[in-house]
Amino acid sequence: MGAFMSVPDQSSPPHPPKVVLVPPLFQRDVRGLSRFCRSSYDYLGNRKQLTRLLRDHLSPELRGMLLLSPPDDPRVSVRAKMRQAGGSMVLRWEPSSAASLHTFIEMAANLDSPGDVSLRGSYLHSGSGLGAFMVAPLARDVSGEAAQVGVRYSSTNATAGAIVIPRRGDLSKIWLAGRLHGLTLGLQLSPELPVRQALSALIHPTKLLAIQAKASTENSSGGGSGANENVAVPTKNTGNGSNSGGGRGGSNLTELRSWLRSHASMLLAYSPSPRPGAVGAPFTASVEVKEGGALTFSFFQHVAATRQVVNPFEEDEVVGITNYLDIGLQLTTAMSPTNAGGDIGDIPNLIRPSRPATSTASCTSGSNSISPTAPGTTAAGSKACLVPGSSSRDVDLASNSTTARPATIDLAVSWQINKNWLLKARVGNQSAAAAVGARVWHAVSAYLTASILVDYAHIAQPKYGVELCVENFGSLRYERGADDIVAGRALLQRHEASKQDLDNFAGRGVLVRRSAQSDASASGDGCHGGSGNEKEAERRKMAELM
Repeated sequence: MGAFMSVPDQSSPPHPPKVVLVPPLFQRDVRGLSRFCRSSYDYLGNRKQLTRLLRDHLSPELRGMLLLSPPDDPRVSVRAKMRQAGGSMVLRWEPSSAASLHTFIEMAANLDSPGDVSLRGSYLHSGSGLGAFMVAPLARDVSGEAAQVGVRYSSTNATAGAIVIPRRGDLSKIWLAGRLHGLTLGLQLSPELPVRQALSALIHPTKLLAIQAKASTENSSGGGSGANENVAVPTKNTGNGSNSGGGRGGSNLTELRSWLRSHASMLLAYSPSPRPGAVGAPFTASVEVKEGGALTFSFFQHVAATRQVVNPFEEDEVVGITNYLDIGLQLTTAMSPTNAGGDIGDIPNLIRPSRPATSTASCTSGSNSISPTAPGTTAAGSKACLVPGSSSRDVDLASNSTTARPATIDLAVSWQINKNWLLKARVGNQSAAAAVGARVWHAVSAYLTASILVDYAHIAQPKYGVELCVENFGSLRYERGADDIVAGRALLQRHEASKQDLDNFAGRGVLVRRSAQSDASASGDGCHGGSGNEKEAERRKMAELM
């Protein structure tokens, strides 16, 4: 009878531990790869992340995207965007080292404007943070664009740089920004003046008007040739056409403040330090004064929270899943109305330097060319050039009425339910939009989103959009939910006996919490070993540069 007795198998494997699923973020980390060919000011304060939250997947049009890199040579990649009215493509080569993330060569083409094809290159010394970059148009005669050369210094807490246009000898942009204890302060100036005169004006700001007037006088007497041929004559509207000595100094200071308002941008932002394993700061609040007098308040928050699993087809050991929630708010308003005579607020009559005429109209999209008409007037039948920072709906320069640019406010929310589904919505004072996205993960991944846009002015005519993206490269980003950010019954307090008390009573020992080091090491792409984690850590370090 004993032969039929069953003996427990002492070598049977134990039950698998309870786990919490951590899906990758819906979109791969391929954004901002070319940012070191531009001013660092544009990327301060999580404004790019907020812009993507407000716009991505919500466009009412047919769109297609390709993000491909051959597995045999990951140094080469191609990014292409296609839509109904145009598109763009970027062919990129970069070294394989993660420390060389911002050293690359790109060939970029934009179908939105004729001849917009350029060669871009960037080099950054990872040890010192010093770098240089170049943007060279390949069809200059068609696009009218000029080559740009820039130098920069970038670290995790400070950045500075300048962009010059060698052909004209102009200083296009100069920026300076720093970060301390979560506070970020950035300043950018777009003088569009010859380098020597711009540097002299920066050293002696009160001499700016005299410098421009002298340059304009030399141009008019010299036949319009030389390095300063593109500097326009500054004018000052006065009641009697004359200036007294005492009033001239005050008017010069007024003009200087107005010139700085129309050519300078300043941003102040606050972001607390990200917790270990997080993909970025938990939130960012910022205020920015843009060129032209626009004031923008922004708020962006990213949350990784653990919720209970409600999928009946999920495995028994799965007790939770991490969700990603993004919330963004942006309010933009004008600081001053359009006054009589066509100026926007206090923007003075110092017209930006005119640009060489091209085969297109004198006011072209994406350039700073200005029609050779008198300041404050427009040619018959032509549209007036806009002051930088404004748009066609903001102001009509030929009108004499006083109007204010409309304020805009937008609130957007994005919720990634799991690794396959994304919900998104945006509500503003002009329109509302919503989108749903589905993704499949494979050697070549793809996602498909469908959106609807309702314009309040045409509420009975909604617009629809579809976007398809195929990709096979880009780092996968993971983020574990914070232990104190949970949903459901975990919010209840059990005063009689906590879960730890029950574990201790059952003899299972003390529950050891995850360490910060393990969180940081597990936040990589999850598909590689130790070398992969080291490479991802190095890539994150380079991505944190300002």
